[in-house]
Amino acid sequence: MKSKPDLVQVLQCEGIELKQKGRVLWGRCPLHQDSSPSFKVDPERQTFHCFGCGAGGDVISFVQARRKVSFTEALGILGIRSGRTTRPDPDKSKKRELVKAFRLWCRDHAIALARDLRALRGIVAGIRSPEDLEHRAWAYDEIPVIEYQLDVLQYGDDEAKYHLRKKAMANG
Repeated sequence: MKSKPDLVQVLQCEGIELKQKGRVLWGRCPLHQDSSPSFKVDPERQTFHCFGCGAGGDVISFVQARRKVSFTEALGILGIRSGRTTRPDPDKSKKRELVKAFRLWCRDHAIALARDLRALRGIVAGIRSPEDLEHRAWAYDEIPVIEYQLDVLQYGDDEAKYHLRKKAMANG
């Protein structure tokens, strides 16, 4: 959305008298019959609040309440065009879906690797006889590979993760 007009200027154009008290402005609320100043405007935050009727918000919500119009009509009155396109760009949607699928693969692959790492460490811890030393050597060879892949998935950039994915897809 393009930038909103200044709330104080809009209020002044509507004929609302405001007086400075500290960093805020006070006046009578134009949204109801007000006998004393209960309408507070914060020019820094570009917000207003009425302590009499409870109305509050920004310049758009003020125009909505004052003119009794919808949000879209208030944008038109203020001359604000929303920056949205009427139809989503299919290329951006496709890219967003691919990125989402890639992130899901990274998460799922990291979960599977962590499960495999726990299993391998269990094998190493469970080996008690000399006959099982071959399993232990195999596990000791696999553990650093899995730890490296987990590090890439957790701390690596997208390019490193992509290469890891290509390698995992090639290996089945």
